[in-house]
Amino acid sequence: MKKKETKIFRLFTPVVIILLISGLVGCDFFFPKPKRVDFVGDRFSITKPARWKIMNNLNEDADLQMANPAKEAYTVVFSEGIKEMAEFGIFSRDKYAEYTVGMILNNLEQSQLYPAENLEGGIHNGVKHKITGTLKGLNFIYWHITIETPEYYNQIVVWSLDSHFKQNESDFNTVINSFDTNYE
Repeated sequence: MKKKETKIFRLFTPVVIILLISGLVGCDFFFPKPKRVDFVGDRFSITKPARWKIMNNLNEDADLQMANPAKEAYTVVFSEGIKEMAEFGIFSRDKYAEYTVGMILNNLEQSQLYPAENLEGGIHNGVKHKITGTLKGLNFIYWHITIETPEYYNQIVVWSLDSHFKQNESDFNTVINSFDTNYE
């Protein structure tokens, strides 16, 4: 009886191994895929790049936080009502961008703000600022994107260590270019 069990075991072991490997190859374990993430009550969505994680410790006020800590790549997204911001004297996308970029600059040492770049070709009215600076002795590069939708000002802030920024640009562009509204 033992010989039969050994023969069956030898016969089925390669089949089981092949099935396990094909299952792992077909899943996100080896080849993770970007995923759409909804936020602000599903009003907006953005693409989370492969190997990135949803976070909850980057900024407690953010509507969405995600990162790839292994690559030192980080993103926070804020969406604030246009009517609410008008109560603070902010009546345009550019004023909102100036206000929110200023908050980042105030937290950095040796900061530099580069000229704004209008985002063209998308369905949203957006502007992008590049910011460099030092925080706790580390050099960072930020892209601060402000997008105006009919009811919200949205800011997407992506950043990385200066030494890692170039390798993360593709993921950052995926995040920024994927921003979309889920309402008409």
